[in-house]
Amino acid sequence: MVENYKKDTAFTLIELLVVIAVLGVIAAVFFVLVDPLGTQQKGRDSKQAADLNQDVVILSAYYSSKGEYPTTLTELETFNGRTLPIPPESVSEVLGASYGYFTDSGEARLWGYLEQHDAYLVFDSSCNTFVVTHNDPAGLGFDCGTEDVYPLSPGAVLPTATPVVPTPTPEPIVYYHVSGYIDVQGRANDSGVTVTFTGTPGTFTATTVSSAAWSIDVPAGDYTITADKPLYLLMQRTDTISADATLPTKTLYGGDATNDGTVNTDDTNLINTHFGETCSSPGWDPNADVNGDCNINIQDLALAGGNNGKVEPLVW
Repeated sequence: MVENYKKDTAFTLIELLVVIAVLGVIAAVFFVLVDPLGTQQKGRDSKQAADLNQDVVILSAYYSSKGEYPTTLTELETFNGRTLPIPPESVSEVLGASYGYFTDSGEARLWGYLEQHDAYLVFDSSCNTFVVTHNDPAGLGFDCGTEDVYPLSPGAVLPTATPVVPTPTPEPIVYYHVSGYIDVQGRANDSGVTVTFTGTPGTFTATTVSSAAWSIDVPAGDYTITADKPLYLLMQRTDTISADATLPTKTLYGGDATNDGTVNTDDTNLINTHFGETCSSPGWDPNADVNGDCNINIQDLALAGGNNGKVEPLVW
């Protein structure tokens, strides 16, 4: 008697294990073909660019605070108050345990090493930019302005790293106290004389009080200093102010009724024209009242006559 039977077509355990092993081999081959090393290198290079960019931001803050760059990354780390990022172990043979850094002639240079391009990624404060180069950035001859930048291979993407322009903290302006006395010739009240300091730091003015005193605070610098009042001849001096100072007491000479910087017959003629008038007189001309006493008289003529021929600026 012949028996009919149907063969079981299901996979055995051994067959399943064989299939899994084959798939594993295929996956491994695929993993090699897609260049995982290159992908990992690109990731590590991106991390370095981000680290360097972060360090540049801290460098900028340090410079803004202190007006100079730190001499070591340890100083920068202390300023930052926390540990700075370190490069991947894969580039430790080139960089060591930290990113490269040094200062020279008041500028700072910071760098990492890009595995994907076998080149340095360098930030130099003198150019305020990043460059990619084969040249050793630790060399004293390195110049970012003339550096032969390494051309990246076609299709390669340089990790983005944007430098921050450091803003130095301006030096505080130191002011010095300068004072003195100016006697207004022929007047009991010596107020109203304008003392002007003009120099590189700017222009500064003070005015005398009735006692002839004046004072002012000005920044250090070289100045042309003048004292002037209507109907009187301007006097002038030059001084370098580098400490508190008291300038010599001087007399401001009067009689310039025409306010043209010269005492001459034009002034005496004007005074004579209004001689004898007072403030309440019709046609009163205050320019003829040189001493400001509301009376145009011999005292005003005496000021103009006594100073006849004088021309401003007079020496202070």
